[in-house]
Amino acid sequence: MASHAVKVLMDTMIKSDGEQETIHVEAKGIRRRTNNGLFLVFYEEGEDEERTQNVVRFEVDKNPPELKVVRSGGRSMRQVYREGETTEGQYEVPWGQWITKATTESVSFQDQDGINASLVFRYQFDIGGATAFHHTTIKIMEDTI
Repeated sequence: MASHAVKVLMDTMIKSDGEQETIHVEAKGIRRRTNNGLFLVFYEEGEDEERTQNVVRFEVDKNPPELKVVRSGGRSMRQVYREGETTEGQYEVPWGQWITKATTESVSFQDQDGINASLVFRYQFDIGGATAFHHTTIKIMEDTI
């Protein structure tokens, strides 16, 4: 399947202990259309010039559909999201590593034309005993530059 240069807009709203914050990421990446969902790679530029590669794979033919997010570089993470299930993963930064748990409320994927798409997932996320609700939206658009 063909790969396409894309622009990625990712917004994650996090609620914890009555507080709310939103993290916004704009990045360039590559989207490959697959027969069974989405394969997306994009890079986040972090503090101190740290670069994190994000690989997002959504497979609609699994029951329930499965979303995998693997991050490597400045921050490393591996997590699987399945609607209605709790899954374990891991998160690692230079100063430590933690086991994570995600209880996924919903995952929705809309593929408009094999390039432009959106992925929305809502989940309770526990990292090292600290729990917060996350609502993440990833918009994928053709990179026209």
